[in-house]
Amino acid sequence: GDLLRRLAGCARVALSTLRAEGAEGRFVSDAARLVRLVESSLAHRVDDTQSLLRRGAVSPAEDTPAGVVRTLQRLWSEVVLAEEDLWREVLRGHELDEGRERDQLLASLGFYRMARWRGGGLPWSMALEPLCDEFPALRPLAPALRLVERRTPPGSGGHGVGWAGGFAGCAFQAARGGDIFAATPTAAAR
Repeated sequence: GDLLRRLAGCARVALSTLRAEGAEGRFVSDAARLVRLVESSLAHRVDDTQSLLRRGAVSPAEDTPAGVVRTLQRLWSEVVLAEEDLWREVLRGHELDEGRERDQLLASLGFYRMARWRGGGLPWSMALEPLCDEFPALRPLAPALRLVERRTPPGSGGHGVGWAGGFAGCAFQAARGGDIFAATPTAAAR
């Protein structure tokens, strides 16, 4: 739970910065892997994981299944908001090349790449209705986010390389060989 909370706490800054450098691939794949590991763990502990999506008034800081789900939802929200301007471009997709450019843009976004990681089924923690209920800032983007559930644009895969670094609000480290990921909010982000 602690690693997930830390990652959710700095995901917006991390993804924004890494995307600007063209180096977000490993961050996205590691975050997707973590989401699936946490979801799998919850599925073994809780009979009805879907019910956890609808329980409001639970703090992500709580070390309960509902608190962990809130943290997963916060991570999804932060990933979307890190690329909010690009999501708005997806919304304006009718101005693009009959959907082709929109689909390419969609496939490049962290939320899409995390949701469609390794071609598996969609993570249940990214269910849009409860996610938008929990994080109202996502509501205007919901029509674009729904495309993630409906489409599988070409070229949606991709993996980055190992990296380490830091910037205002977040220090991070990942390595390809050992599948190691660590994220630590700095004093400025707490």
